[in-house]
Amino acid sequence: MRWRLVFAAAATTGLLYTIPVVASSATSPAALLASILAAGRAQHSVHYVSSARLAATHVLQVADVGATEGIQRITFTKGGRTGQVTVVVSNRRVYFRGDAFVLVNYMGFKPTASASYAHKWGC
Repeated sequence: MRWRLVFAAAATTGLLYTIPVVASSATSPAALLASILAAGRAQHSVHYVSSARLAATHVLQVADVGATEGIQRITFTKGGRTGQVTVVVSNRRVYFRGDAFVLVNYMGFKPTASASYAHKWGC
């Protein structure tokens, strides 16, 4: 369930940054958000790139998402170290594969579990 929330939040964030403003006459932030999400839902799929930086931490997300499936490639940098993870949503399941650094520091795995799942597809 947590992976679905991570993917859904990332997809929503991507929509906010990549879909052009479609309702310039929107009078409130809520109306603007609703129009952006409606425009995204009208598409078969959405491609987005999101980059965020806070001090020595940087997260780059590149994704292609549809209504029920998608793929997200995440590059995470912290303290001079960089890791990568790929998240795939398909058939109501979430699959992921990444290195131990990103599994611990970005995905929240315990170090022992990250060592077991590093560079292997997990579900």
